[in-house]
Amino acid sequence: MIRSAKLKDIDRLLEIEQDCFRTDQLSRRNFHYLLTKANAQTIVDEVNGAIRGYAMLLFRRGTATARLYSFATATKFRRQGVAIKLLTTVEEKAKACHCLLLRLETRSDNLPMQQLVTENGYKKLGVVADYYQDAMDAIRFEKCLVAEE
Repeated sequence: MIRSAKLKDIDRLLEIEQDCFRTDQLSRRNFHYLLTKANAQTIVDEVNGAIRGYAMLLFRRGTATARLYSFATATKFRRQGVAIKLLTTVEEKAKACHCLLLRLETRSDNLPMQQLVTENGYKKLGVVADYYQDAMDAIRFEKCLVAEE
């Protein structure tokens, strides 16, 4: 089941952060702010009470572009369709908020994420040098969310 994240989910979201990311982890404070005050939407994939992954969208007033800010699937739940369900849902949420484009950055060494987004219509916009805390470059991707005529 895909649902909106709640404050009670923060402990599990932090566990997923620690499981998935060596650097650039969101903190409890970050999650609290993003779930309560930011112009953001966070969704989780939950099955039988277990949160298997999450995706966080950020919106900026005055623009029709949403940003996929954070995206993670717990290691033990990979290759079970979690990532594609989360990606499809955030695209639908961005469209529902009248966004025309969805952008994201991913580590240049995160080949599974690069493959996921490329296979789902995202185009590479370029490389952002020294983007992450450990000086790893990021690859920026974008997808047009409206049908081109």
